[in-house]
Amino acid sequence: MKVLIIHPCARSDPRGFSAWSSDVAMYAASLKAGGHEPAVLSTRVYDESELRRAIDSTGAKLVLIHAISRQADQARAIGAFYATNYSGRTTVMFVGPHPSAWPADCMNVAKGVYALRGYAEHLLAPLADAIATTGDFFSLPGLSFPVMNRFYHNQIETPPPLDARPLPDRELTNYTAHVGDLSDSIGAEIDTSRGDYHVGDRSQACFDMTQPRTGVIVPFQQRTPAQVLTEAVHLKSLLPGLRFLGLRDEWCLANAVWVRELCSAWRATVGLPFWVSARPEFLTESTFEALAGGGCFRVHLMVESGSEHVRRNSLGRRVSNSHLYYVARACRRFGIALIAINELGFPGETEDLLLKSLATNRRMHPDWSLCSIFHPEPGSAIFQRAETKKWLTASSYGVFYDPDVRVDQPWIRATKIDNYLKSFNQFIYGEQSLAMTRR
Repeated sequence: MKVLIIHPCARSDPRGFSAWSSDVAMYAASLKAGGHEPAVLSTRVYDESELRRAIDSTGAKLVLIHAISRQADQARAIGAFYATNYSGRTTVMFVGPHPSAWPADCMNVAKGVYALRGYAEHLLAPLADAIATTGDFFSLPGLSFPVMNRFYHNQIETPPPLDARPLPDRELTNYTAHVGDLSDSIGAEIDTSRGDYHVGDRSQACFDMTQPRTGVIVPFQQRTPAQVLTEAVHLKSLLPGLRFLGLRDEWCLANAVWVRELCSAWRATVGLPFWVSARPEFLTESTFEALAGGGCFRVHLMVESGSEHVRRNSLGRRVSNSHLYYVARACRRFGIALIAINELGFPGETEDLLLKSLATNRRMHPDWSLCSIFHPEPGSAIFQRAETKKWLTASSYGVFYDPDVRVDQPWIRATKIDNYLKSFNQFIYGEQSLAMTRR
C-alpha cells in the first residue's frame, strides 16, 4: 500500500542542527520492510497546493504526520487539511507525538484524525496492512482516537529493542538536501539512542505517565556499535565530500563499555573524525581515553546551567561544578575541543544564580559557549510547575522554539535575561578574546 509521510517544518532549528529527523527515516524504513511503498514530503511552510499534489500523485491511502514540539502548529494544520478535504479516501495519523504535541490537541482539528503515540514505527506496517484489508486498526497499542467528542487512548506496549529495528532510510528522506550548507560545520549526524537514560521526578524530561495525552518515555535503548559503524560507513558513501561525523544524542556516552567498543573500531572502520553531544555525568577518564583514541575532535557539553542550585533543584541533575571543571581540563589534555551549551531563565533562577552560571563558564573557558533562553517543554514536570505558578508567556502553548516562549518569573525581568544572553560570550571571554575567537 502507498503511504505518504509528512515531515512538517523541515528546516534548520535555532540550535544549529539540521532538521532531518531519524524518526521520519525510520518510519520509511519500517514501512518498506513491511512491503509498503512510502513517500516522504518535507514541508518548509504550510502550502495547500503542495499538500494536494503530494497525495494526488502518490494515491496514498494512509497519511502519516510526524508530530514533535516545534512543529506542532503546522502538523495540526496539515492534519486538518487532509481530514477535511480527503475524508473517506485516506486515513490521517499523527505519529510519534512528542509529549508537547498532545494527541488530543492534534485530533481536535477535525474528525477522522488519529494519533499513534511513542516510538511506534514498528506498528506502521501492521497499521497499513489493517487499512488495506479490514480497515480495523483500533486495537493497535498506543493508538489515540476520538469517538463522539471523547478521546480514547490504548495502552502503549514496550517497543522492540532499537537494535532490532531497521536503520533509517536516508535516501528516501533526502538527507543530503537537509544537511545542505550545514555539512561544513556539523557534518552528518547519527542518532545512536532513544528514550531517557535517567528520568528523575524533578527532571525537565520527566513526563506524567498517568496522562496518556502526554505521550510516553520509553526505556533507554541504544543501537549496537556495529549498527552505528554500519550507518557511518553508509554516510561516507552517501556524502563523498564528508569531512567528519556527529553523534548528536546526548545520551550516547551513557554506557562506557559501548563507548569503548565503538571507539576501538571507529578509526579502522570509518576513518573520519567525529564530534559527540554529551552530558557531563557520562564523561570520565576512561571515556575520554576511548574518545581520543577513536578520533573524537569535539565535545558538545550539555551544561544547561552553571549553577549547581539550578541544576539540582530545577533540572534534577546532580552534577557538581567541580566535575564540569574536570571535563574542561580533560578536553584540553586530550586535545578535544569543547563547546558548552547553556540556557538562561530557568524557573527559580535569580540574577545571582545566573551570574554564578556565567562564572562557571568563565572558569571552564570552553572553546565556545552557546546560550539560549530556556524553553519549557509542554507536558514536562518543569513546564507544569511554571504553569501552576502562572510564569508562562502566552506563546508557551504554541510553537516550542518560538523566541517568545519563556518562563516569565517575578525575580528577574525578561529584558535583563535578554541582555545577559546578548552579552553571554563577552562575559565569558571578554571583548578581546571574543574578537580573536571569531577570526
